[in-house]
Order: sequence, then C-alpha cells, then structure tokens
Amino acid sequence: RELGISREQIIKNPKLLARNPKRIKRNHYLLTTKLGLTKDKISRAPTLLSRLHETIYENYVLLKAFGLTDKKIASQPQLLTRNYETLDRNHGLLKTLGLSDRAIALQSQLLGYKPETIKGNFQHHAAILERYYGNAEYATACIKKHPELLGISIQTIEANVVYLNSIGIAPRRACSYIVLLETKPQKKQDKIDWMLEILFPTFLE
Repeated sequence: RELGISREQIIKNPKLLARNPKRIKRNHYLLTTKLGLTKDKISRAPTLLSRLHETIYENYVLLKAFGLTDKKIASQPQLLTRNYETLDRNHGLLKTLGLSDRAIALQSQLLGYKPETIKGNFQHHAAILERYYGNAEYATACIKKHPELLGISIQTIEANVVYLNSIGIAPRRACSYIVLLETKPQKKQDKIDWMLEILFPTFLE
C-alpha cells in the first residue's frame, strides 16, 4: 500500500502477495528512479512490481534500441512486462510490413500485441481498403501512414467502410481524416443527427 497500489489492485493481482517484499521494493526503485515512472503509472500496471528485475531492465534496453524515448516507455509501461522475444518479433514484423522506426515508436502499443493479430489486421485492412479506394498501393500507404489502424478490430474497419460508402464520403478523405475509420459508425451517425438537429435545423424542415 505504501507504494501507491490500492487494495483493489492487490486483489486483482494476488501474485504480488506471493512475491518477496525486497523484489517489489527493488522493482519500484528501478521503475521510479531509473525509468522515471510515476506511482500513478505503476499503479495502472501493478504486475510490473512482480516481474523479475532483469526482465524489466532487458525490455527497457530493447525498447530504447527501437527508438522509444523514456517518456514514451513511461506512457506504455505494460510493454516492460511483455515477453522479450514477442517485443523483438513484433518490431521485426512491423518493419517487414513497411513501418518506419518513428511510426513504430509513435504507436508503440503495437509491440505488445499478438503477432498474428498484427499480421491478420494488416492483411484484412489492406484488402478492404483496397476495395474501398480501388488502389492497392494507396490502401497500403494509408496503413503505413496511420499504423494505429492495426490496433482496430476487423469488424470496426468493415463497418466503417460500409457506412462511409453509404453517406458518400470520398475514399481518400477517410485517410486524410483517419478518425473516420477509428470510431464506430453509430458514433458518427449520432454526431450527424446532432448537427442537423442543433446546428442546421432548417435542413430537417
């Protein structure tokens, strides 16, 4: 509790109770002093305190080698708990898919995904966007420009493509305003309804 972890978080992570207090304190020291994580950040990923000290540090060194800054690592502390080989394999996969080191660093949460999810989403999203854009190269370029799309479910991307087509949004506009592909169709429809009712009521007359 003195480390900022709530009772509820301890209950959700009972493994902490089985760990040696010295390990927990040593990890807390490493995370706060060496890696710059705040107590708030650690409380959001309490499993960090139960990991091997060496695992955390090795992952930190690896992420730094990928080009992630300390600030970026601190914003994605769960990456420090991931399997080292998974992080390395995902970085290689993202590079193979054409993402730059800068793009990977900006969307570092992708490093913690399952490799098959990344690859499956890339293949699916590229295929459906190709049908939407009518151009394979532009579809792939859209994903490379906005790699956060790889974290969006297949169902959401498909629903958005159908919806945007139905309301006449030009394909290339969707990649210029990527939020159109990220949010669910119902949210966009609700906003349209609100704008028509509140901002442009005469259109409904």
